[in-house]
Amino acid sequence: MYPPSKEITDANVECLLKLGDRFDIDWLLYKCEEYLISSSKLDLTNKIALVSLYRLVKLQDYSIDKLNTIKDVKNLKNSAIYEAFPDAITTALHHKIMDLIAEGVTK
Repeated sequence: MYPPSKEITDANVECLLKLGDRFDIDWLLYKCEEYLISSSKLDLTNKIALVSLYRLVKLQDYSIDKLNTIKDVKNLKNSAIYEAFPDAITTALHHKIMDLIAEGVTK
């Protein structure tokens, strides 16, 4: 399907995720998730959108952990794709806000 020696890039990662999901290629989904966590330059909003489409749990945890301020979460909430996020992600974002407040982060 996809040669393991080919490099995953920001330009092809979404296509590879689609293929991995459609044909149930777990190793490809894993490689794409690892790439998105360690090397990708995609912004957090796009990464979380991919989480919602392909159930990338490690990427979800990583991305939400990268939200360091309440403003970061609000910016994500104001994005055009927020409405498409599944309940699990919006719930995780609400928990992140509560955690930030508990840590004394006010902005």
